[in-house]
Amino acid sequence: MLNFSIIGGVDVRGRYEPSATNWYVTLIGGHQIDLRQAILPEERPVVINILTLFGGGKVLVTPGTSVELGGFILVGGRSANVAPAAEPPQSRIKVRLFCLAGGLDVRSKAADND
Repeated sequence: MLNFSIIGGVDVRGRYEPSATNWYVTLIGGHQIDLRQAILPEERPVVINILTLFGGGKVLVTPGTSVELGGFILVGGRSANVAPAAEPPQSRIKVRLFCLAGGLDVRSKAADND
């Protein structure tokens, strides 16, 4: 799945089934990806790739999700506040941010009922 924006960003939430590999691309802006109500496979990880010149990403997952961070940030940083994964993990997510200036924030939080 490819999501593209020149200026702005993408806000993804709700009940949906993400592809095995997902790309979120923007020149200037950020992406908020809420996977708490998404239908995630147990047999394979879901890959989230965020590519931006100036911006970043925020990813929300449910507690018990195994999260792997990667990518490249020239100026900025990444932060992860994720509850320990269950044994075996309920689901696996690989998040990669590639940007010149920006950051990545990954958090686990119980699903909202919106």
